[in-house]
Amino acid sequence: MRLLLLFLTACTKTPDAPSPDPYEVTPGPWEATVRWTTWGVPHVTSDTHGGVAYGLGYAFARDHACILLDQIVRMRGERPRWYGRGPEGAWLDEAFGWRELDVVGTAEGAWFGLSEPAQEMILGYTTGFNDGVDAAGLPPACEGAPWVRPITHIDLLAYTIGLGLDGSGAVFVSDVGRATPPQSVAPPPPQRPGRLEEIGGLLRRPRMGSNGWAIGRDRSTAGGILLSNTHFPAVGEKQWFESHLTIPGVLDSYGASLMGVPITNVGFNAHVAWTHTVSYAPRFVAYALELDPSDPTRYRFGDDWRQMIGTEREVEVLEDDGSVVTWRRTTWRSHYGPVIDAPLVGWTSALAFTYRDVNALDLGLFDVWYGMATATSLAELQEAHTRTQGIPWVYTLATDAEGTAWFADTSRVPYLSEQALAGWRALQEESSPKGILASQFAAYGAILLDGADPGNTWVEDPAAAEPGLVPLGLAPQVERTDYVFNANDSHWLSNAAAPLEGYSEPLYGSERTPRSARTRMNARYLQETDASGEDGRFTLEEVEAAALSMRSSITEEALAGVVAQACGTPVEASLEEACAALSAWDGRYTGDARGAVVWRLLLSAGGFDLGDLNGDGGGLFVVPFDPADPLGTPRGVIDDPARLRGALAAAVAALQGFDPIPTLAEAQRLVLDDLSTVGVPGGQYWEGTIGIAEWWGEGTTQLLPWFERPAVIEEASGLTADGWYVNDGNSFILAVAFEGDGPRARAVMTYGQTDDPASPHVRGQSELYASGALRPVLFREEEIAPAVEETITLRR
Repeated sequence: MRLLLLFLTACTKTPDAPSPDPYEVTPGPWEATVRWTTWGVPHVTSDTHGGVAYGLGYAFARDHACILLDQIVRMRGERPRWYGRGPEGAWLDEAFGWRELDVVGTAEGAWFGLSEPAQEMILGYTTGFNDGVDAAGLPPACEGAPWVRPITHIDLLAYTIGLGLDGSGAVFVSDVGRATPPQSVAPPPPQRPGRLEEIGGLLRRPRMGSNGWAIGRDRSTAGGILLSNTHFPAVGEKQWFESHLTIPGVLDSYGASLMGVPITNVGFNAHVAWTHTVSYAPRFVAYALELDPSDPTRYRFGDDWRQMIGTEREVEVLEDDGSVVTWRRTTWRSHYGPVIDAPLVGWTSALAFTYRDVNALDLGLFDVWYGMATATSLAELQEAHTRTQGIPWVYTLATDAEGTAWFADTSRVPYLSEQALAGWRALQEESSPKGILASQFAAYGAILLDGADPGNTWVEDPAAAEPGLVPLGLAPQVERTDYVFNANDSHWLSNAAAPLEGYSEPLYGSERTPRSARTRMNARYLQETDASGEDGRFTLEEVEAAALSMRSSITEEALAGVVAQACGTPVEASLEEACAALSAWDGRYTGDARGAVVWRLLLSAGGFDLGDLNGDGGGLFVVPFDPADPLGTPRGVIDDPARLRGALAAAVAALQGFDPIPTLAEAQRLVLDDLSTVGVPGGQYWEGTIGIAEWWGEGTTQLLPWFERPAVIEEASGLTADGWYVNDGNSFILAVAFEGDGPRARAVMTYGQTDDPASPHVRGQSELYASGALRPVLFREEEIAPAVEETITLRR
């Protein structure tokens, strides 16, 4: 009630009244019951929004406290105070960048404008987290660290806003912190080589890809069926946390949320189920600024010159001698947004670069997921998206008890006019520095425009939830009663029989262009009857079996032809074991597959273009992509026995340290948070499986102690002398079917529910996943009660 009164006061105060202090809030009173069942999943019940979030925050603190604490230090721009300047000044640049993005200031200014459920749940979660840390202590990763302190509700809101900047401001944060006018008194050192490629990888690499299926009543033996097969890192801030949240008569949602998020992000309730896959629609528009020859901080806009806004920032820095000094740097902003130290170009006396971020002020993040979690119909779930447009960077797939399936790109997309897009295409043809950078950005799906042209300002449509967004009614979307799916390609083939066409390609992704091998494999499951049985209607068990079958579209298209040529005549003795493994392999990336190990290296060490396996064939296929047959092309194995046998010999050479050839589970190990490993199934992103097992750098921005991968001996696949290490790929897998008496679900968290190495829940789910199974989800009370292992009643 106090929050509501403060909110009303803020909305009705007179111009002379002082602004209320967003930190002056009183937590509670709240009460919550937390019951932990098998696998360490908390089921939290309370009569209030604040209470259920209080219990969730308390439970989360027992499993992932250090990650959230570390990330809040990062987004507050405080890392240099505890870690120093960082390699090549990285922590310093990042800190100044976060200070300019000012997620903390945004959160402070936005607090009283949030909905009451958002305020209550953010405040409740924060308080529960702090109390949970006090009660359970901290794991070794951050126990006794000087940067550990209680967090505030403003910290958590700022952190949530920062999560929305993935793919935009968070990618450019160091470049924002480095941006300095030419002839500056203290310019930062030059950009490190490869920064543009690094940015492009962060924008486009499917590092957080997913497969999502929403199956309707025409292809289901029940109502709707959902498959949420997310591919998020197994370490750091992008891990999932599984929970069940209940406010009787208001909220009853089960699923998973990202670290520190106090509401279900992917999951289900009694009426609807939903998931997300990463969309690569642009999250920002970059602008090239023509500068005043007499002042590099003035830029042309139309017929006028505008002055950039420079703000002096201060960051405390731990020096090598142990002293703490204050560094000062001015960060810069145009009317579009922050100025960046642009890769390749920098900031010259004639040209600077800035960007406008579609998610910089996304304050609907909580409300859109709250709307889904409390929806009693698919129409209500859709209304939450239209009303808030709060989804930052993902597609949405959903289904309901009646068996209607929905796909939409509900992410926030900048609305550019056709005139602006025509100018963008023309700019890429220029040989000028801004034309070169526009072309380079376009290769990664990003848009760079001439900042001097007012016609490049975003269109303000009254149908949009915010000025400058494309209204959701204009976004790609479809309702069907058979199926929709997505595997991180664009909207075009969300249903293979009914492509979505006619949408702006730079804004929503390409149409009639090659689909990834993973997209083709998803479509096969949904189009054919092998996965759904002779009746063509999926059961929950059949969806689970498909998700874990580890089939590959590439092996189904090419394995037989390659083996026939590489192993079809007497081969050298050195190749016999590899040929035997390939000949005996069924083409699936299961843990017992030796052939998968040979096949991966045949393609990677054998010199095929792994990226172009999704395009015109990568040198393996002779029939290139055909938009009239997008799921059947590329195809047709090359007729070149000598090359294929040479590729097999390269695979054997890469495996010379392994005797005998290992199974995939022996060679491919998921790294857990106690630094032990578990052998897992799955392919890499280019291999055409829907089950992914990858290594993505360190997989995280955290600075907590973690595993360092040994030296790579085969670059294209990431093979080390110990095999392949995995920290990315299949993460939270959830299958839900709406049956006659309500939802029934099965799930697994492939890396477990906790990063506390002392917890009994570190390994169990990983071993279950490695065995090729999901587990029952406990949603109904009669399922939960017998499985309760611990109960706490919390009062605040």
